[in-house]
Amino acid sequence: MRQQAVNLSETERKAVVQWLTNTQLTETNFPENAYTTFSISGKESAISDHSGWGNNLEGTGYRSALQAGITANNVSSLSLKWAFAFPEGTVTRTKPAVAGNWLIVGGQYGEVIAVHKKTGKIGWIFTASAAIRGAITVKKTANTMIAYFADFTTNVYAIDIKTGKQIWNKRAGYDQLSAITGSVAVYGGKVFIPISSLEVALAANGNYPCCTSSGGVVALNAATGEEVWRYRVIPGPAKESEKKKNGKFKPGNSLS
Repeated sequence: MRQQAVNLSETERKAVVQWLTNTQLTETNFPENAYTTFSISGKESAISDHSGWGNNLEGTGYRSALQAGITANNVSSLSLKWAFAFPEGTVTRTKPAVAGNWLIVGGQYGEVIAVHKKTGKIGWIFTASAAIRGAITVKKTANTMIAYFADFTTNVYAIDIKTGKQIWNKRAGYDQLSAITGSVAVYGGKVFIPISSLEVALAANGNYPCCTSSGGVVALNAATGEEVWRYRVIPGPAKESEKKKNGKFKPGNSLS
């Protein structure tokens, strides 16, 4: 319904939803005791730190016994210490990062939350424009700790972990149907973003002309968010087939 609602305000969208569902929208907030003081210096032990899709350039996701704190001898004694729930959440499509004593994790309504890994309490909450997709990547320097991630509508963010505040935000997609379902990667001072497309959802419309959108990769400057380069799998809109032009196309025929 994104295309139908693109020109509606947030208030108008809520009104439509309430009318269609015949249900009054409510907002669920975390209770005061769900929060704790956020503190991180960047000098904490980094043994358990983990971020990005696989925590290394190879994307292996490997964790040693020292990093995980789990061995063959203690795995049978593990028990639940705390649980965390996103308000009204039904699905989570992001992979949290571990930075010191904190998990940085995203939710389906754009929330990015710093959760203390020993208590499950919240240090800060940042709100993006759409559902967070893919893994969150953390990069540290001597003085900074920055979390990089993207939302479903291709907005890319750099967040200062020490404050929970935005450093920059840049939309990486090329058109309205661009989307992100993968994870950003950060290397060599650049953020690499995999671009997907929602155009496949419009295939149900027999009058849709096809094809204006495609996947690709965009590189942004990690410090500023400015675009460095972009690559599209399909350079431009696909050409209409001769069969379709001549009205000879029928369901089941090839468009080649």
